[in-house]
Amino acid sequence: MAMQYALVTTTFDKPAEAEKVVRGVLEARLAACVQSIPIKSDYWWLGNLEHSHEVKVEFKTRGALVDGLKAYILNNHSYKTPQILVYEIAGGNPAYLRWIDDETAGGRL
Repeated sequence: MAMQYALVTTTFDKPAEAEKVVRGVLEARLAACVQSIPIKSDYWWLGNLEHSHEVKVEFKTRGALVDGLKAYILNNHSYKTPQILVYEIAGGNPAYLRWIDDETAGGRL
């Protein structure tokens, strides 16, 4: 069975870049809602332990739009290897899920 709804996450090191991608995603109706959260990240990159402040961005969307959303993020992200994680939304408030359907109807690139 195909995934009906998804939460897609990524991170940005520049808030302005995050805002630009968020606006583009919303204007293309690839997501119904986006939340941006400041975070501190610790990770290995190219053999070095890194520490940075980033913006975590969470997109709520329909499963049918996930591939287009991932492509949009990849094409508009400054990271060479951006984090893009997809979580299936199982259950949830039926009215909220209908709202996602309504707001992403006609999602396009």
